[in-house]
Amino acid sequence: MNTTESAAADLSPRLQRLSRNFLGAILLTSLVLPLARAQSGVAENIIAPEDTAACQACHGDKTTPDTPFADAKALAASPHKDLKCQDCHYSINAYPHTKEMTAAKADCALCHDAESQAFAKGVHAGTDKFEGDHPSCLACHAPKDPHAVMATSEWTRKDKALLCSECHANADRMNRYGVDVDAVGSYNRSFHGKALLRFGMTDAAACTDCHGSHGVLDSTNPTAPTHRNNAAKTCGQTGCHEGAKVNFAMSGANHLDLKIDKSAVLRYELLFFKVFVFGTLAFLMTGVALDLRRKVFGPHPPRSGRLVAALTGISFLFIAATILLATLHKPGPLYCFITAAVLLIIAFAVYFAKRGSPAETGEERHFERLTLQYRLQHGIMAVAFTVLAVTGLPQRFYEAAWLAKVYIVFGGLGGARIAHRAAAVALILVWLWHLAYIIGRWKRSGWSMKVLTMLPNLTDLRHFAETSKYYLGLTKTEPKYGRFSFREKMDYLAEYWGMPVMVLSGIVLWAPIFWGNRLPEVALSFAYIAHSYEATLAFLSIVTWHMYGAHLNPDSFPMNPVWLTGKLSREQMAREHAAELEEMERKVA
Repeated sequence: MNTTESAAADLSPRLQRLSRNFLGAILLTSLVLPLARAQSGVAENIIAPEDTAACQACHGDKTTPDTPFADAKALAASPHKDLKCQDCHYSINAYPHTKEMTAAKADCALCHDAESQAFAKGVHAGTDKFEGDHPSCLACHAPKDPHAVMATSEWTRKDKALLCSECHANADRMNRYGVDVDAVGSYNRSFHGKALLRFGMTDAAACTDCHGSHGVLDSTNPTAPTHRNNAAKTCGQTGCHEGAKVNFAMSGANHLDLKIDKSAVLRYELLFFKVFVFGTLAFLMTGVALDLRRKVFGPHPPRSGRLVAALTGISFLFIAATILLATLHKPGPLYCFITAAVLLIIAFAVYFAKRGSPAETGEERHFERLTLQYRLQHGIMAVAFTVLAVTGLPQRFYEAAWLAKVYIVFGGLGGARIAHRAAAVALILVWLWHLAYIIGRWKRSGWSMKVLTMLPNLTDLRHFAETSKYYLGLTKTEPKYGRFSFREKMDYLAEYWGMPVMVLSGIVLWAPIFWGNRLPEVALSFAYIAHSYEATLAFLSIVTWHMYGAHLNPDSFPMNPVWLTGKLSREQMAREHAAELEEMERKVA
């Protein structure tokens, strides 16, 4: 090998190594340089504004790591379907995205300037004490997916009320900013809340109808729609309570609990009715319990037998549990009610199996107790009261979803309201009829007090004391009652003393704008509390005291037929009105 060939051979490996190193450097540079540019704020690939496909190449795949997913289908179904990615993400126009690009967030104000300005002036634009305390655009309009913005035309009033409730029912969050958390509960308990959220009345007022949407202001702000200066205009807007004035608007009907907190009159009224209703109910239930105890365990078995008395007693325990749970808004009243009903059905079966028929048999003498006119009055009142209870209780105990289904019979809340008012008119008319009848009898007697046999007297007080001793086992026999016992007089007077309360409060609530504009601003709330609690007392008194005393008492079980026939047998007279029977037979003798 000559010198030239030897030199070439030595140079060839060096050239090959140099060539390989040069190619490696080029390859390394091609990989590192874009990354270095991205890190230094320089993007490599420009994305055209209309090129959504380029964005979807990465963001349309949920499996792409460290890349936010953009649901193209959700976007296509939203009001933003015609927008391109860069219409909102205006700072991102190249790939890879630089820190400067991703630092700028989508700004709804670019398109929705008026709404944004209103929002900035409202209470929802406050400074967070905890991140996320105050709502953003997406928190309300697209809480699950920023691309799935819901068209406002698709929002129902119920959607709006529930959306507001999600935040305002959060006690911790509201307490941080001094907002009354009971705003949600008081709305839910108002007619608007019940009608919208429970009974499906889609045109009932939601939060935004009164407070606005984007520029929600504190009610102390003079420009707020809920401020005293503007409340009448807000309530009187087209389609709402047209003609409303400030006293109606500030009545607190939509947030009763908040109004009660500010009014001593309403607080004392509520306290009175709570003590009165629950005290009266406790008294009545105690009387029923003591009577049942005596019938089950006393020395003399009741007419229907001790087993029927025991079944009736247990059923009344479940009725009491139903009332208690419903009043305290606790779960379980429906099951307690069903259990009570089943026990009563079993009691009926036991009674009929033993007696064969509930009717009195034989040729026993009967005595007239109720004239046809009294029976007609009682029948109309019973039907009217039943309709009032059926149409009123679902609103009083609105938490019980099963009660709301009762309104299906009436075609919804609107039909139930009509039925309620029709029954109220019937009840008022029969009440006036009864008063006229009583006054007529009194006049024909020469205004003798003896014909007013339902008025309490000292004998009733003595009988009450003697009956209490009998229940406690201090005496062996009950007192002998005259034409009407103290129980019957209590039952009668409870219904008729409550009528003025129910009628007057009902008239106010029937025409709330008329009366709300003319009476003090607490009047509507005052009437609502009185009507609600008095109606509750009337219903519970009928269920516990009247139904037991007249029909489910083991001595009258399964029914006292006097309300149908107007007569009582001698055996019933001897048991229930012994003093009157003795007087009648003494006169005959």
